[in-house]
Amino acid sequence: MITKIENIFNVSLYLLSKDAKYDEVIDSIPEIRLDKDRFEEKIDTCGGYVMPICTRKCVKCGYIMQIFNYNINTIVHECVHILDFIIQDCSLTTNFDSTEYRAYFMGWLSDKISISLGLNLEDKNIK
Repeated sequence: MITKIENIFNVSLYLLSKDAKYDEVIDSIPEIRLDKDRFEEKIDTCGGYVMPICTRKCVKCGYIMQIFNYNINTIVHECVHILDFIIQDCSLTTNFDSTEYRAYFMGWLSDKISISLGLNLEDKNIK
């Protein structure tokens, strides 16, 4: 499964299921240039990852995120990488006065990822 989450600041984010294969990614994302060895080495080494992707003309077009451990810790961990990349790409500022947009973005993105993976992480009232 490959799901396009959304364009975020004109950058595409694609979520790959844990069993997504290199050929499936190449066939599903138009004009992508992706190193097969680098893609396949990620599969055995981590709970998830984020990788910038480029077009064949070397223009950065977005990111792929692949989650192997379907839990909130891994999802949020990888969402932080996406947020960091976007902050850098858009030359946004980060300081103690700019935490609110980052907090909202993290909530929104982790929710999008969880829903796309079929996880139910609804709020529960804790008593």
